[in-house]
Amino acid sequence: MIISIHQSNVRTIAELDIVKYADEIAPPITENNIDAGKLSEVFWDDLSGLYDTPYSLTGSGVNVAVRDGGKIYAHNDFYGRLTIVDNDLVSDHATHVAGTIGATNRLYTMPKTGSMAPSVNLYSYSFFIVGTNQNQQEGSFVDDFVSAIENYNASIINNSWGHIIGWYWAGSWKNDKGPETLFGDYTTYSQDMDDLIFDYYDNEALIIKSAGNDRSDGPDSINHDGEYYLDDEGIASGYYDCVEPLSCAKNNITVGAVGIQESGQTYPKKSSIFSSWGPTDDYRVKPDIVADGFSLYSTSSNGSYVYKDGTSMSCPVVTGICALIHEAFNDQCGRYPTADIVKALLCNFAEDLGNPGPILPTDSGWRGQNQLSTRFIISMPQKAGIL
Repeated sequence: MIISIHQSNVRTIAELDIVKYADEIAPPITENNIDAGKLSEVFWDDLSGLYDTPYSLTGSGVNVAVRDGGKIYAHNDFYGRLTIVDNDLVSDHATHVAGTIGATNRLYTMPKTGSMAPSVNLYSYSFFIVGTNQNQQEGSFVDDFVSAIENYNASIINNSWGHIIGWYWAGSWKNDKGPETLFGDYTTYSQDMDDLIFDYYDNEALIIKSAGNDRSDGPDSINHDGEYYLDDEGIASGYYDCVEPLSCAKNNITVGAVGIQESGQTYPKKSSIFSSWGPTDDYRVKPDIVADGFSLYSTSSNGSYVYKDGTSMSCPVVTGICALIHEAFNDQCGRYPTADIVKALLCNFAEDLGNPGPILPTDSGWRGQNQLSTRFIISMPQKAGIL
């Protein structure tokens, strides 16, 4: 049982023997919005890629759940592969996220919209109470995850959403939701996510979570999210310590965003201006990895396509890559890899951006998801020590 009480009564209630824990009420949930396939080498410059021989990987047979702020639109690119679990209002954000994971790009020549795994099965969940814009009771993500795993055999769950903490924009800068002290925290909700992944370890359940877009949020240099950071040369590099609690879980994969920020760059190499930085309050690296999250072209709820930015967009890039890894391992081993194996592969075989290794504070996690990593992981599992 979960109850809500006034803060003046917390100490009295917490002293009761029957109370398991007391934690702050989680702030409201929101979507995390702000050439991904080439960056991750799912396809390369000549438009060939992992879809073609000798790999022939498209995510076929892999079930992916997408929990978002509404349901995925029944776009032509999802024909025959989309199941609406929560029949909520249509979400353009959810539709864009799903397209990055698994659009078939029927109206364009691959890889126009940058879909990672065009044959995955998609299952749409909403964090809203169906038919409203009201958040479900906090902790409901556990019920949704259990449903996806047990009822639909989902092996990967994409979460391009997070809690509203600190400063946020609503026509003007506001700061009346979750307190900034929650950044970097490992809360009971973080533990719930970790426990879920541990409990379903044998189900090879993998949870991908966007890092959030809180870096540098706020009206000025005094009122802002995170702590100010200067690099080794004394150059301002934005604010760190702005990762929300669910993205601070230990067993998930937290994804930040990179984007093209210098003229002449072929691939995104630098952290975007919005992607949340760690470390966590107990000095763990977050995000775990980064992928392209700037100006991604994907499916829209109007039946066409649209550009969007954010860690919401980089998160499904990694989700789609993981679907290809799951398919490849299943082809060779007759099972999917467990969550720890996939996380280790991503963090060890991606390109190291910036300073070598995870020097804190870090904007790109252990490493960035680069144009070499996916093909290397898929084509050389024996060298990776997995088979």
